[in-house]
Amino acid sequence: MELSEEAKKLVQEECKAVLEKDKEVLREVAAYKWAARIFFTLVLGGSIVGIFKAQDYIDDRIAKRTENLERLFLAKSLSDGGQAQDALPELIEFARSVSSRAPADNFEASEGRSIYGDLGKAGPQIRTYFFLSLLDVLSAIPPNLAISPNLDPEASSFGRLEWDALLKNTRFRIDIINSQRWSTDPRVLNRLGLATVKFASSLQEAQSAKIYFQQQRRYARTGDAMAASLFDLAMLSLAEGDNSAAANFLDDANSAIPNWVKSVDEFFSGTDQLFWSKFFSSPTDFRARYSDALHLMKSRPPDSSSTTQAGLPPAR
Repeated sequence: MELSEEAKKLVQEECKAVLEKDKEVLREVAAYKWAARIFFTLVLGGSIVGIFKAQDYIDDRIAKRTENLERLFLAKSLSDGGQAQDALPELIEFARSVSSRAPADNFEASEGRSIYGDLGKAGPQIRTYFFLSLLDVLSAIPPNLAISPNLDPEASSFGRLEWDALLKNTRFRIDIINSQRWSTDPRVLNRLGLATVKFASSLQEAQSAKIYFQQQRRYARTGDAMAASLFDLAMLSLAEGDNSAAANFLDDANSAIPNWVKSVDEFFSGTDQLFWSKFFSSPTDFRARYSDALHLMKSRPPDSSSTTQAGLPPAR
């Protein structure tokens, strides 16, 4: 699979970093080689063994770095191909392979010993690429894994423990959540919001995703990003029992992208509704609220400023 331009750029940057690190390795090997020459000259009467060992040492170091990067980009390819469940273990293994100290063996570890380790052997570009890939994977895990009674019960928490561990990871909070660069990126904000909702165990927990969807709307540069954020805000409003606010958000989503909002039958015949169903008392309750919001949306006077009335500033 061909790498994206972003991935190619990151590979180039990491290769430069690897070459710089290999200069240190070569200096280390030079000392090792001369020590080996002296040792084997005295013991075996020759230096060829020391030279061979030096070359093996270099090859081993470079091969390990290449293998680690391949695992990272394999995970990204799996994620892009809709195989988030297969991508997640690859990402965890990558993180552990570039940790400068032993990662935790369980998910209940303290912040100091995350399951992802400290990523101390990864450069800043690769570390960011890892976090963004992990965020994509966790937000893309099918919601039906968590609620379908026909699936393996052990899969009900698939991704939840990894998400909790990610939120506790100091580097993730510094590099992504508290980063000025990513705080205005609609795609990252969307993934943060979706993962927060997906792994929330209560509506109260899910409500913390509002800030991400609001910021996604504020910084949206495409109609799709705008409509997606408005629809997510509508679903949260429905879960809170505010059908009127939900209708306003849905109407504005349709204004951003015509026919973005699906009919009742179309929406509830798909899997998207599974993402939100856990916040309603029953499927019937969810369907009735959604239907009411659509009715209110259609009866809303044209050109009214809905999302401003719902407590959000106008989009920029």
